[in-house]
This record gives sequence, C-alpha cells and structure tokens, in this order.
Amino acid sequence: MIRPKIIITVLTSLFLSSCVMDLGTNMYKSCTKEQLSHYKPAKASSEFKGNDTLNLNVYELNSIEIKKRLVGQKYTWVHMWRPYCKADYCENINYPKNVSAKRNIQYLLLSQVYDLANIRKSLARTAYDQPVYVIQNSSYKMGTKTNGKNKAATQMRKELNNNSKLTLSKWGDDLLFKDTLLIYAGEAALDANKIDSLINIYK
Repeated sequence: MIRPKIIITVLTSLFLSSCVMDLGTNMYKSCTKEQLSHYKPAKASSEFKGNDTLNLNVYELNSIEIKKRLVGQKYTWVHMWRPYCKADYCENINYPKNVSAKRNIQYLLLSQVYDLANIRKSLARTAYDQPVYVIQNSSYKMGTKTNGKNKAATQMRKELNNNSKLTLSKWGDDLLFKDTLLIYAGEAALDANKIDSLINIYK
C-alpha cells in the first residue's frame, strides 16, 4: 500500500517542476534558476532563430516595449494568451498568426503567465514558429496568486488604450492597432472577417 506521505511528496515534486508563476506575484519558489533562465528581456527576441521546445526562450514585454514595436507597423495584433486554457480558441495559436501573415499584420503572442511547461506543450503540438512573449512580471506587481494575471493584463490594456472611443473589456484578449492607435479591444475572438472589416473601417 502506498503511503499518503509518499503520494503528497510525488505530487509536490510534479507541481514544483512545472514552474508556473502568476503575474502580479513573486511566486518564484516553484521555478528553478535553470527554468527562469529561459525568460529573456524583450530585446533578446532580435536573436530569435526558431522555437526549440526543450530550450525554449520566452521574451518579457511591458506596455512600453509594445508601444515601441507598434511604430512603423501598419497594423499590429496583440493576443493575450492563456497557455493553460484548453478551449479551441486558446489552443489554435497558429490561426491568428496565419491570418496576420496574409494581411501583412505584425502579430505578438503574449502569455499572461510564466507557464513554461504548457507553453512548451502548445508549441510542440502546433509547431508555432514565431517568438513567444510574456507580460513582464516586474512591471505589474499588484495582485495575489489568484488574481495577479487578470490585474496585470487589465493594467496593460489600460496603458495601451489611446483611443477614448473604445471601452475596454476585462477579458478582452485581442488588441488590434493601426500604427500606434488601438482600434479593437474586444472580448470576442478576432477572426479573418472581423480583421477585414476593421481594416476597411480604418483605411
């Protein structure tokens, strides 16, 4: 018979090996130095040469860095992604990338959590071949382990919203910019038809 103490030890080891850190907290205790070494500053993404799931690097972004990346781009789509989410919308990370590529739109896949294990699983499953970003925790220390990621994403949306005509949704995962102007911040998933409609409106 397996003792309860042994089961607890095994489960604890599995949890600690996952290295999941909610934003707005300092929950680094579950991450080893080696795991944390895979989170790089935004500027390091210029050295991106492809996603190796075993040696994957994820690049930290805050609103200041995103604003820099908007300059000179006709359109930019920022998708605030939850890698632990199992809904089709969450798992199909290649769809927005492909829609963007066909329309010459800059696309940024931005994780809401430091969740290296699930990010690796998603990339292995989808063969996603672009850099993966994460909302920079050090810029958004404002919450608890339960709600930190929501507050961090909400705060970032507010910092990026320069359009007084738009009402931000708490759960709006997709942001679309024309140059530096935010033109969409909706709760419903962006698709090709919605993108084309917005482009026609904001020509």
